[in-house]
Parts: sequence; C-alpha cells; structure tokens
Amino acid sequence: MVREMKIFRDIADPPAEATFGERIDWAAARDPLGHRVHLTLAVLALCLIPLSSSLATIGSTILFIYAALRAPTIHRTWRPLRGNTALLAVICLYGWLAVTLAWSEDPEHGVRLLRGSRYLLLVPALLPLLRHAHVLLWAICAGVLLQNVVQWFESEGTGGLSEHAGYTALWFTLATGCLILAPSGAARSRKELLRRSVAVVPMIGIALSTARSALLGGVLGLMAGAGLAWLQGRTDRRAVLAFSLVTCTLGIGLTLSPATEINQRMQEAVDATDAAGGLDVTTHKDQVRTLWWRIGIEALSEHPIAGEGLGSTETTIGSDPQVLRITEGGTVNTWAMRDDYHSLFVSVGAAGGTIGLLLLLVWLAALLRQILRSGPLDAVLLCGFTAFMVFSLLNTTLWSGRLVAFAAILTAFSVVRLPEQRTVREATAEAS
Repeated sequence: MVREMKIFRDIADPPAEATFGERIDWAAARDPLGHRVHLTLAVLALCLIPLSSSLATIGSTILFIYAALRAPTIHRTWRPLRGNTALLAVICLYGWLAVTLAWSEDPEHGVRLLRGSRYLLLVPALLPLLRHAHVLLWAICAGVLLQNVVQWFESEGTGGLSEHAGYTALWFTLATGCLILAPSGAARSRKELLRRSVAVVPMIGIALSTARSALLGGVLGLMAGAGLAWLQGRTDRRAVLAFSLVTCTLGIGLTLSPATEINQRMQEAVDATDAAGGLDVTTHKDQVRTLWWRIGIEALSEHPIAGEGLGSTETTIGSDPQVLRITEGGTVNTWAMRDDYHSLFVSVGAAGGTIGLLLLLVWLAALLRQILRSGPLDAVLLCGFTAFMVFSLLNTTLWSGRLVAFAAILTAFSVVRLPEQRTVREATAEAS
C-alpha cells in the first residue's frame, strides 16, 4: 500500500458496511500525512476563531482550502451530511435570505451580511477529524485561554483581541462547558480536577467582557449541561455538578458585586426597563434595543410572508420617526442607527418574513435534536447550544462569521454519534 499524501487522487472505496468511524480510519490510513496536516490546520483554525475576525478568516480559509484539496480522499466521511435536517435547514435559510435580496432596499449590504455563511464549511472540514474530537475542543479552549490573557493586560475594552466583546464572551461559554462537562476517565484524578478548576478563568473573562447575554447564556448553559450529565448517570456527575455550581456562583457573584462593570451594566438594563415616559438614550441607552425590536416587529407585520428583504434594516431604522428624533441635531446619538435588530429572531423575521422564521425554527429544533443524540459530548454541546440560544435572543448571530462558526462547530460535532476517540497513530494505522 502506498502511504503518502494524496491530495488530488481518489482512493478505493471502503467496505459498504463500514461505519462512520471506519470510513475516517480508511481515509486516514491511506493518507496518513494528509490526515496529520488536516488535523494540525483544524487545531490552528479552532484556536484562532475565538480570537478575532481577521485571525478567524486566516485560519479557517487555510483549513477550507486544504479540506477541499483532500476531498477525493475524505468525501466518503461526508455521507452523514446527506439529508441532515439541521444542515439542510440552515442552508435553505441562507438561500431564502439570498432570494429576498431581490426586493431589498440595499441588496449590496445584504450580500455582505451573507458572507458569514462561509463558516458552514467547517462542518465538512471537521467531519473527517471526529476521531480526535477532544483534541479539537481543547484547541478551542486554548484559544479562549489565550484571549483571557490578552484581556488581563488590556487597559480599555473587554474583548481581548476582538473588537466585539460579546462575540468573545460567547466563545468563553463553550470553553467553560468543555472544561467542566467533557467526559473523563478518572473523575477524581488531579488532572481532571485541575482541568475543571480552570473553568473559572473563562467565566471571569465573561464578566470582564460585560456581555450580559453571554453571562446569562453561560450560566444557563452550564446548568443545562450539568443537568443532562446528571440524568445520564455518568461516573463523575458529582464532580460535574459541583464545579458547575461553583463556576455559576462565581459568575453570578461578579454580576451582583457593585464594584464590577458588569454589575453597572446590569443596573443600567434594570433602570431602562423601569424608566417611564419617552426614550432618553443619554441616560437609558439600553432602551434602544427595545426600540430596534419594535421597528423590526413592525417591519415583519408589514411584510408578513416574505419580509422586507435582507439588507433593508438600516434604511428601515433610519426612517423611523423615533430614531429621527434621537439622532436629530448632531452626531452624539447616531449610534442608534443599526444594520440589524439586535436579535436573531427579530432580524430574520423582518428580513425573511414568516418563511425565514420557520426555516430558522426548523434549523434550531433539528440542531437541538441531533445534539441530544450525539453521544459522549452531548452535555458540552447542549451547554454551547443553550448559550447560543440565549445570546441569539438579544443579538443577531447569523451575520457574523465567528458566530456562524460557533453554530457550525455544534453542528459538526453532532451530525453523527461521536465515534470512539483515537490517537493519530491509531487512526492512521494500516487497514486490515
């Protein structure tokens, strides 16, 4: 058997009865060098994606190109993608949003919003590497911990290398779930106790980011993941529950502490909710989010079936009488202008109408269903999914590539029940 990197040449088919894991091994054994390079590029990409948009673009683009070059060798591992409801639904969602450009007020801007969908390519790029799923998860954690270090040395801003602290914080929720909920061999070993103790670092990072939706999502995600691990009766469920409670308590404690900035932002949100009368963005800026939601819901009611068209949001918000009053007479409050409605559901509903909303709900329901059937990492994935859902209620998560990447990773790890984990040497061993 020739054991060399085969980028362009096809290989023989594995046995018809081969399982998903055996198909991975079949390709890896016949292209061991290519498999190692592929895994290395995937680890690099997953480490870079949580850091910033530019680094995410660099790392993911290299991975996508290499996976495409290896397609003749690895395409047999993509068989589970046929008829996968979650992936098909999100592709149809993006396809429908692309159709709505035909009646959009600003189709060029709508095209730019669709660029983040390229991160769906993470699904086929990662599928041939699921024999090493834990390695890939630790790559995400490594990127997050690097971002935490950058946070500590920042004098301003709370997103580390990223200009958007909220996006950074969402990745922190997944890393927190990985560190606590990932299954282990010896539950009481020093290594496992240390690993779970490290989870407080990204939780502190969420508090430093002042991203309230990410903090709420992270806490609820840990609770959901720990609950699932407990119901499944895992041998280390007491440790999982204990560390989850400690980490959640830390996050809640930082939020309640008057000395922290996230507490101040929480208080601002409460004040905005309690404020009576008209909108005053100089003292209650958090009210603007509800203003955007109101405009988006009105846009949906005016275009209930097909929506106003992707890219129309900025025009719609800019023509609203209340926004015009806010921004009148200067540039102080021009940040009230926005190109999305600050909620995934409102943004998709306004842009794509009822059709878009139905496709969105089908995607999310199918993704949750396959996560719950994904096997050993289901608690980790449920934690990430819950955090993503909470974050999506208060933010639009389909236009940014790094947020699409978050959902794509959840999809990739749950397309099939996770195969038995193996080392690279085991996966690339000669086929019998």
